[in-house]
Amino acid sequence: MHAVLQEHPEFKDSSIQAMKFIGKMVTNGYPVSKLIELKGVEGCLGAINAQPGVVPVAANGLLALNLMAEADEKCAIQVAQMGGITIATKNLHDFPNSTPIVLNGLKLLRALAGVEQNIQPIIQANGVISCVEAIYAQPDNREIKKVGIQVLKAIVSDQAVLDALESLRKNVGPMCEKGDKDAAGKVQMALMALSIYADVAAPLIQKHGGVKAAIDALKLIVKSKKAPKSKACINGCFRMLNELVQNTKGIEDELNEDLLAPGNLDVVVDNLK
Repeated sequence: MHAVLQEHPEFKDSSIQAMKFIGKMVTNGYPVSKLIELKGVEGCLGAINAQPGVVPVAANGLLALNLMAEADEKCAIQVAQMGGITIATKNLHDFPNSTPIVLNGLKLLRALAGVEQNIQPIIQANGVISCVEAIYAQPDNREIKKVGIQVLKAIVSDQAVLDALESLRKNVGPMCEKGDKDAAGKVQMALMALSIYADVAAPLIQKHGGVKAAIDALKLIVKSKKAPKSKACINGCFRMLNELVQNTKGIEDELNEDLLAPGNLDVVVDNLK
């Protein structure tokens, strides 16, 4: 097993079988610490990196790493330090449309984020952005959303939510008035993030004017003839509003008041014409 994964990571079929074997050994109770000593983590990482985007390899490798990380806190720390965080965030970022890769990547991050010591390294490895992109790209997959939200609850701070709101407000003007592509990218990312954050921080978003920020952005983007990425950002505005409406617990009255403010529903209806 070690020889296959370490010396021949490019052998697709044998790599898949070896990583399935590792996963089965873990579920059957074989000591994970011993697997780590036998370079099981390095073997999985090598196989995934040798064949980027090959779904059976990446999905089974991430699953094997997840099973090792779930064993106990010490194993989770070891997997993280050996490259588990990097491999998970990279695959989420590079292959957000691959359901098996995203699901197992998120499961690995969930296991790693369950240990306090791993949280800052996950954040520093762009774990928040990678999770947001992956969850956003899979809007109809409930399991991905469930696991992804569990990860984000562990790693997203209130400040990150407020920063996304500020980025939306700050960049929508240059995007629409000057056709600024960099600003448009930041608006798109902010809307993606806020759409996903609504599941973990809807009250905070509402309290700090999230509804108004989304509708104000929508008004500007719809009227602009210069705005890059207008279609994606209009979709992002509606996704954000829709997610807020689906997470109204404790803020029903405030949210309705925001939505029913003069002129707000008009812009929504106008976009349906």
